[in-house]
Amino acid sequence: MVQYMSVEAFALLKDVRVIDVRTPAEFEDQCLAGSINLPLSVLEESALEQPHCETFNSGGTIYLLCGTGMRAEKAAHALHGQVSQPLVVVKGGIKALDALGHPLQ
Repeated sequence: MVQYMSVEAFALLKDVRVIDVRTPAEFEDQCLAGSINLPLSVLEESALEQPHCETFNSGGTIYLLCGTGMRAEKAAHALHGQVSQPLVVVKGGIKALDALGHPLQ
C-alpha cells in the first residue's frame, strides 16, 4: 500500500531513508542531505537488480521524493508488491520542501 505524507510532516522526521527519483542533473542541482538518487527511469527498468537493492532490503519505511510528487507516486506504484517496506510519497516534493524553508544541498 502506498502512503502519502505532507512536506510539513516529513520535515519533522529525523534519520529517514529517502530515495529521490529525479534525474541525476536535478539531484545534483538541489537535493535533500542523505537522500539516495535513483531516477524513476532506472527504477522502472531494473532497480531491484541494481546495486541499490540493499536500499530496499535494509528495513524501515522508504520515503520517495521528486520535484513535485508525481514521479515519486509512479515510483511507489512501480515498487509496490516488490518490496516489503512501507512506501511513503512526500507530497509536493523538493519544491515544496524548498518553499517551506527546509535545508537542502
